[in-house]
Amino acid sequence: MKFVNWIKDIFTSIQVLIQDRNFKPFWRPLIIVVLVFVILNLLNTSAKEQVVDVKKKIEAQNVEFENEKDYKEAKTKYQNLLSKLPPASQKNEWILLQIESIANLRGLQNDIKYVKGSNATYGILDISTAVITGQLTYKQVGLLVESIENNPQFLRIKNLTLEKQEKAFDKVQVKIEVYTAFLEEHKMLEKTSRRK
Repeated sequence: MKFVNWIKDIFTSIQVLIQDRNFKPFWRPLIIVVLVFVILNLLNTSAKEQVVDVKKKIEAQNVEFENEKDYKEAKTKYQNLLSKLPPASQKNEWILLQIESIANLRGLQNDIKYVKGSNATYGILDISTAVITGQLTYKQVGLLVESIENNPQFLRIKNLTLEKQEKAFDKVQVKIEVYTAFLEEHKMLEKTSRRK
C-alpha cells in the first residue's frame, strides 16, 4: 500500500506543478532524457554502419571463396584433361598405336584396318584423326566403339558409318573416324607469354 500511495503522491505533485505552470523541475530531466536519446541514436547509427560493413566484408569473402573454389575446380579439370592428352612428341604414331592396342584387346586385329587421317589445328590443339574400316558383327562394332570411347587416353569417335552386307547378313561394313587432340606446346607458350 505504501508504494501505491507514494506513486499517487508523485502524480499529485506533478499535477500541481503543471497547473501552476512551474516547469523548472522538469527541464533538467527532460534535457537529460533528450541527450540520452540523441547519444543512443548516434550509437545505434554507428553500430548499424559497422554491421553493414561487416556484412559486406563477409559477402566479399564468400564471393572470393567461391571464385577461388571455381578456379581450383576448373584448374583441376584442365590438368586432368591435359594429363589425358598424348604428348606432342609422339603424335605421328600415337593414335595408330592406341587403335592397335584396342584391336588386340578385343581380338579384332585381323578384322579391321586402320590408317592415319588428317591433322587440323584448333587454337593450341592439333586434332589428329585416323580411319578404321572392316567387316564386323554388331557385337564387335559395339565392343570397338565402347573401347574407343572408354579408352583411358583421350580418343573420341567423330563419324561412324555402317553399311549392310548383301552376302554376309550377320556382318556390316563399318567405317569409324577417330580423333585425338595433341597440345601444341610452342603455341601454348606463345599465348601464355603474351598474357604476362
